[in-house]
Amino acid sequence: MPKNTWRATAAFKKLTNLRPIKRQRQLDTPIFKLHEDLLLQIFAHNARVDLTEPPAHIILKRTSQVCITWRDIVVGSSTLWGRVIYISSFLLWKNGDHWAKEVLRRTGHAALDVKWMEGRTSEQLKEELNLLNSVLTQHWTRIRSLDIVTLFRPGDLIPLAWDVFRQPAPLLEDVHFHFIKGAHEMFYDPKFSLFKDSAPLLHTFRARIIPIKLHAPWVFNLRSLEFNWRFQLDEILNAFAAMPNLEALALSNSPNPLEVGDDTSHLPNIVLPRLTLIKFEAFSYFEPVLHLLNHITASPSCCLEIDFTNNTMMEANFTQIQAVISRYSHNYFTTQIPERALLEFTDHVMGFKCYPNQFSLYLYGPPSPTFPTSLFLDIFIPCFHQLTTLELRISPGTLSFSDPNIKPFILSLPRLETLEATNFVLTSLLHCPDDGHPVLPSLRKVKCIDVQDHPLLLLAFLQRRKAIGLPIQTVTISEDQWQIEGSSHDFSCLEEVTGLHFIREKVSEKTEYICGSGNPDRLIWEAPSNWLVPPLCGSPAVKKSAWSRFLGV
Repeated sequence: MPKNTWRATAAFKKLTNLRPIKRQRQLDTPIFKLHEDLLLQIFAHNARVDLTEPPAHIILKRTSQVCITWRDIVVGSSTLWGRVIYISSFLLWKNGDHWAKEVLRRTGHAALDVKWMEGRTSEQLKEELNLLNSVLTQHWTRIRSLDIVTLFRPGDLIPLAWDVFRQPAPLLEDVHFHFIKGAHEMFYDPKFSLFKDSAPLLHTFRARIIPIKLHAPWVFNLRSLEFNWRFQLDEILNAFAAMPNLEALALSNSPNPLEVGDDTSHLPNIVLPRLTLIKFEAFSYFEPVLHLLNHITASPSCCLEIDFTNNTMMEANFTQIQAVISRYSHNYFTTQIPERALLEFTDHVMGFKCYPNQFSLYLYGPPSPTFPTSLFLDIFIPCFHQLTTLELRISPGTLSFSDPNIKPFILSLPRLETLEATNFVLTSLLHCPDDGHPVLPSLRKVKCIDVQDHPLLLLAFLQRRKAIGLPIQTVTISEDQWQIEGSSHDFSCLEEVTGLHFIREKVSEKTEYICGSGNPDRLIWEAPSNWLVPPLCGSPAVKKSAWSRFLGV
């Protein structure tokens, strides 16, 4: 959408929350001078957005109340109302059942985008299933998008009109089934044919738990596919060979690992020129995944997102992983320039992720300091050469900057300008051997992740950088949200680093100070007067470290 359209969208959202009198006063604003076609485009965009508060159908309702012109556009457009059939949300509003019927009436004969995330109580579930069944049974041939997410077991969903999934779906384009606790037994019947093998417009299918048939006619038109790995490797590759339009592929772990064997000469080599995303989630076996990747030639800009978990991970596995993933990494970072990246090393995790497209590789293995980190780092050397912002989360004993095998990694960061670092990283850089090659020559900004209790370490690091002619210009302290009440932090020693831009980031604000300005008290502060706990989100390594510090263990 053009930039001006986005601005108009923001303006329109403000207008829909105004009282009628205020709306009348705003009728001479630029947004009311837009052409009707552009207004309709803005309204259609907001009807597609997954808003939780307020939901899209309420946005449309409020939009229609702004002025006569807008009302005529909104109420008269059945396609707009067809986009907002959010079952759960309808019943949360006053007279929800009546409002749902009114929205469906306004859809006329337009295609429908239907979404359901089940209610939290059995009573809500009953009401929602009644409404969902009505939509599915009466309007099945009009449904363009179907998104069903439920935590309930299949037995709790008996009233759901399962039989509609046996019928052809002439308008269906996008399907997302997320049955977290299992799908209906119907889907496992060998004689069952999803959509009666007829969904000619279907381009996106996301349903991990439903056993699909890779030879179904509608599969060959897919652009995005997500499913559980339940097939032999040659079956999957042969199916992919008949999917020339495939753009995104996501596979999740199967409870039964597949044996590939040493001889893979019979496996076909597949070219998928449009494939730009491959995801493997929570896989506990390597060989099938690596063989699959090895026999696919994707778009040069194909992004990988991979999680491997294996308690018997050996160095040979790393060699295999490095050989296969490096091909994708080299191609990807030849065509894409990352904005920032995260590297994480603990005694049981190796992780890399870059942004904004999140090319990532996470390896979860046994607690051991013997991980071949150099092999892992070599995979992403093409990324490091271009990188300007890097977050390093490294635990002691997992990676040493004095290790000769790590030197190529250090030298591969000539453009790095901003480093987000832990205590251990700063200590390692402080003692990094000087062999005539400047370490991080472009580094100017440092964001400290956990140095609140180590101001002298930070001072020593800054002095070292200044001594070698590569001074740091900006230091940011990210104030922990889980500090113990009353704990104080004294960074007044940094007052001697004249000209240093010191930033302290708090939860909702930040304070800034130029060191050497004569007010060192601004470098001293106490934790907020409330008790907060360690983070509940983030990687396992981050949470473990946070809780350990919190508990003093």
